[in-house]
Amino acid sequence: MEIERVKYYLELWTDYMKHGNSNKLGYSNKSVGFSTGGINSFEDLTDDMDVQQVLIVDRVIDDLPKEMKDSVYATHLGNKTNMTMMSIAYNYQLAVAELATRLDKKHLI
Repeated sequence: MEIERVKYYLELWTDYMKHGNSNKLGYSNKSVGFSTGGINSFEDLTDDMDVQQVLIVDRVIDDLPKEMKDSVYATHLGNKTNMTMMSIAYNYQLAVAELATRLDKKHLI
């Protein structure tokens, strides 16, 4: 899997982590005055697919070795860590390479 695609998934994951599950990546769930009851538009379909992809990425990140996982959280979410900036950068590069391999195995295209 290309590194640029991994970075796209990481940005999608970051949006999801920052905005939470309740509003699906920052997009509103409902329009005022309309009762949808499911997927009624292309946007609903793409939002649902984004969430599914994010959940896969989240599970893969969770399975990374601790240093790699911590570097992803520090880089994308600003989490505090005891690692030096140099260590975060190094482990982040390792994490991106590992994510490329693992996401490819999950057939996340």
